[in-house]
Amino acid sequence: DGFEMITQPASKEYHISIKDVYAKSFSNLKKIGYMSHDTTTCGFHVHFNRSYYGENEKACIRKLLFMTEKFWNELVLFARRPEHRMERYAKKIEPMEITDYMRRADKSGSHEFHYYAINLANYDTIEFRMFRGSLNVNTVIATLQLVNNMVVASKEKTLEEIKAMKFEDLLTTRIQKAYWKRHSALPDTEE
Repeated sequence: DGFEMITQPASKEYHISIKDVYAKSFSNLKKIGYMSHDTTTCGFHVHFNRSYYGENEKACIRKLLFMTEKFWNELVLFARRPEHRMERYAKKIEPMEITDYMRRADKSGSHEFHYYAINLANYDTIEFRMFRGSLNVNTVIATLQLVNNMVVASKEKTLEEIKAMKFEDLLTTRIQKAYWKRHSALPDTEE
């Protein structure tokens, strides 16, 4: 009785606008015995439209993948997934080179590339697969905000600016900062 969440592409503002709907839905799911964090079968997958990147799609994806590899350890903590689970459902690109992964996986439709932290196999969307499932609305919102910030940074910042970033630069809201403080101190927990 696990609940896995897979988003349709939508803006951060839209997700925040329906925060109460999420909270009510999660409460109802808990009442009937569903779990998400405390299972081994549930993830939280966030999709965004490739079209957001426009003409610079390949360069933006390269920066997004670079950022994911650069902040891998922090993302594993933020995702609340043990490393052995990441290896199965949301693999790191390394030791493969980013350009090789892009060449082989991008819009391939191949199941072989589905289980990477950033799934490029879909034609219209890019999927973040690394996050553990949750029935906590603040966890969901903090995660959606992080994904949004990574996607925006990969479009608006240069590679040099991303190289100079700290993970904390991606945490721009009170909810994210509180979430990070709690989960970096007590990894793999759900409140």
